[in-house]
Amino acid sequence: MVLYRKDGISQENLAKILKVSKATSTRAIQNLEKEGMCTGRET
Repeated sequence: MVLYRKDGISQENLAKILKVSKATSTRAIQNLEKEGMCTGRET
């Protein structure tokens, strides 16, 4: 839900909100990207 409500949120901020490590959020996002459920963009 965080990704839906906060389009464009950084991985660092997402990790803070979810109270997980940055590495954990990175792996989760990579899995979502593989499934086509989200896309990443460079800042």
